[in-house]
Amino acid sequence: LELGNLKMISGRLEITNLQYLRNPSDAKNACLKQKNTEFFMLNWSQNQMEEASVSDMNHDLVVLDYLEPPSQIRELVIRGYRGPCLPRWMTKQSDSVPLSQFLCLTNLQLQQSPNLKHMRGLVQLPLLKKLRLCRMPNLEELQIITCGSDVPEKYYCFPLLSTLIIVDCPKLVVKPCFPSSLQRLSLKNSNYELLLSPESSPSHLLSHLKDLRLEGMAASMSGWDLVHHLTGLECLEICLCNDLTQLPE
Repeated sequence: LELGNLKMISGRLEITNLQYLRNPSDAKNACLKQKNTEFFMLNWSQNQMEEASVSDMNHDLVVLDYLEPPSQIRELVIRGYRGPCLPRWMTKQSDSVPLSQFLCLTNLQLQQSPNLKHMRGLVQLPLLKKLRLCRMPNLEELQIITCGSDVPEKYYCFPLLSTLIIVDCPKLVVKPCFPSSLQRLSLKNSNYELLLSPESSPSHLLSHLKDLRLEGMAASMSGWDLVHHLTGLECLEICLCNDLTQLPE
C-alpha cells in the first residue's frame, strides 16, 4: 500500500481486495490512523465465506489491527474479514473504564465475517446510532454492556444505539438484552427464539421500539406473544415467516 504517502487524503476511503495483501507491515505503513477521513470501508472480498486456514485468520487479524481508522471516523464498514476476533482498537485493553477514541462514530457495519464468534469487551462508542451485523454464521454473542474493575457501575457500549439490523446470524444472542434506546429493529434469517425470547428481550426494554421488521424468522406461537407488548410500535413488517399463522391480539 502506498497510502502512507497520501497525507492530505480526506472524506471517503475504501480499501478493497485486502485478501491479496501478503505483508501485514504494508497495512501498518498505510498510516490510516493519521488520515483525515470520515468514512472507511475495509473489504477483503465478496467471496470470503469459504473455510479459512488458521494462518489466514491470524493474518487478517494482524492486518485489521494495523488498519486502525482515525479518531474522527463517522462511518465504518468491515466486509469479508476472516479473523477469529475483533481488533485491539475495537476492544478494551485493560480493566479501566472502556472509553473509546472513536467519539464521532455513528454507523458501524460488520459483514461476512465467518469466523467471528463473539463481540464482547467492546470499547464504548458514545455516539453510535446504527449497527448492522450481516452474514456471520458463527457469531454467538453481542455483548452490549461492559464494565471496568475499578468502577462499580456497568457501561453500555452503545448508549445511543437507535437502529440495529441483524441479517443471517443464526446463532446470535444479544446479551444481556436489547438496549432501551433502540427504536428500530430489523431481523432477517436469524434465530427468533434466541433474539426475541422473554429472557433476552424484556418487553419494558423494547417499549420505545417504533419500527420492527421480521423476515424469514421462525418461532413457536408463544414466541410471537412478544409483539403484543410492543405498544410503542408505529411500523410492523413481517415477511416470509411461515410458522406464523396468527398475530396476538
